[in-house]
Amino acid sequence: MIKICFIGAGSTIFAKNLIGDILLHKEIGEVHLVLHDIDEERLATSKVVAERIIDLVGKPTTRLTSTLDRKEAIKNANYVIMMMQIGGYKPGTVRDFAIPKKYGLRQTIADTLGIGGIMRAQRTIPVFLDMCRDIIEGAPDALVINYVNPMAMLLWAAKNVYPDLKILGLCHSVQLTVKELGEDLNIKPANIGHYCAGINHMAFYLKLFETSSATSSETLSETSSLSRSAEGVDLYPKLRDIAVRGAFPKTNKVRYDMFEKLGYFVTESSEHFSEYVPWYIKKDRPDLIEKFNIPLDEYITRCEQQLTDWKTLKKDFEDPSTDLIVEPSDEVAAKIIAALTGGTAITINANLPNQQPNKELLITNLPENCIVEVPCYIGGTKMGKNEINRSEVRDSKAGNNKFGDSKARNSEIGNRNLGNSEIGNRNLGNSEIENRNLGNNKFGDSKARNSEIENGNLGNNGIGNNETWSNRDREFGKIAGVVPRVIGDLPPHLAALMRTNINVQELAVIAALEKKKDYLYYAAMMDPHTSSELALDDIYRLVDEMVDSHADYLPCYH
Repeated sequence: MIKICFIGAGSTIFAKNLIGDILLHKEIGEVHLVLHDIDEERLATSKVVAERIIDLVGKPTTRLTSTLDRKEAIKNANYVIMMMQIGGYKPGTVRDFAIPKKYGLRQTIADTLGIGGIMRAQRTIPVFLDMCRDIIEGAPDALVINYVNPMAMLLWAAKNVYPDLKILGLCHSVQLTVKELGEDLNIKPANIGHYCAGINHMAFYLKLFETSSATSSETLSETSSLSRSAEGVDLYPKLRDIAVRGAFPKTNKVRYDMFEKLGYFVTESSEHFSEYVPWYIKKDRPDLIEKFNIPLDEYITRCEQQLTDWKTLKKDFEDPSTDLIVEPSDEVAAKIIAALTGGTAITINANLPNQQPNKELLITNLPENCIVEVPCYIGGTKMGKNEINRSEVRDSKAGNNKFGDSKARNSEIGNRNLGNSEIGNRNLGNSEIENRNLGNNKFGDSKARNSEIENGNLGNNGIGNNETWSNRDREFGKIAGVVPRVIGDLPPHLAALMRTNINVQELAVIAALEKKKDYLYYAAMMDPHTSSELALDDIYRLVDEMVDSHADYLPCYH
């Protein structure tokens, strides 16, 4: 039985989605779900929801535990899913918005970069590291799946303090943006193939193409060329036409403007992206806010709406007479667990250290110590259909649970003959890939030593001929079954833009780990949005006031 621990399970809606994915996934066997939170009331609601999902899906052998004891929750877990928020909406997020606003510094989401992201990191990193310590001590072989922001800063800190921790960062942006682009292009998302890399919330689709079947980075095998023209039609010319005509949603003006300026489409939403750069949110340029339709204080608005809705949602969740719909979400945590427990191998974008244990860099023109977001091959024991029940499960008042027709998305990767290769143990040394024709790359009867595919053609996207997966015997792949893709150089201007964000991440992590307030000043000084709006003296005063306001969460600075 697989033990899956949810840290922050009081996030009931998100927990519901992940638990539903896990229990609907045909390739995941019996599981022990352990829910942990420090909010007893929210935890109780999440337990009720989990019980209802177990009953609906028809998996009575599922074991369910809820506990306020974090160490007990983590002990002997196979997977630990991080999904908490330190400081909460009140007082944490409210202060992150209200205090900068006094200085004329406006934000939209404030959870990734900017002064809001920096302060969220300071609150979260100490607690996050305590959790990582508990995992190292109580479940040293567990794979940690992190959904908490600021993603890059948290993983960067964890890597420095606990280098042996096996951790992946997951974000929604890659797959959700594909869905949005599908609407803009009038193409089914399953028929949009992509090759995407960068850093969290600032990764770019280096290749975007239409296919007759799903060949996105979620479904391609580790030996497939993700971007060869033979896979389909390049979608960028059509996307450029949409940009020129302005035929895209008004909520996406920033990203399309960036696409026109940079030549590549970014993964993160317009409201998020607008606060990672110095060009869109300016206190003396209200015309820019209006022109690009930037929703200032957007996260505050969302949180207030969620709080308003929560009482009704809580009542519905806990009332067995109300409908509870359980259907697969866009999250990939369940697919990862399935792939690592003997199911279908997948490829998804994930966040992890740029420099791998063998000293290899995944993105060679980004700093070695940063966190990058790249395609990762996650191996199972078979390739073929990704058997997740796509049906809708509804808890009706009459007791009729509708399973309907289970639609499993077909992600077959041709006829693979891997002989006796041990995919589970990451050993492809002697496996033969027979008679494979990958576009113009014919492997014939050649042996795929270390799973390297040489001289792949990525066209003129700045990556050159680097088309390889990392060595299969590297520690991360061997231990956790996760093999990140070696990207090589990104287009220089994209890498330059990312480094402006990486600078802030690094300084904020140093501040948290070394408890040096000076580095908080440095991080804010280097932040693209903050530095474009405020003078240095104002930045110093802002940081001081932010630290004072969060004194309960930042004792190291007092």
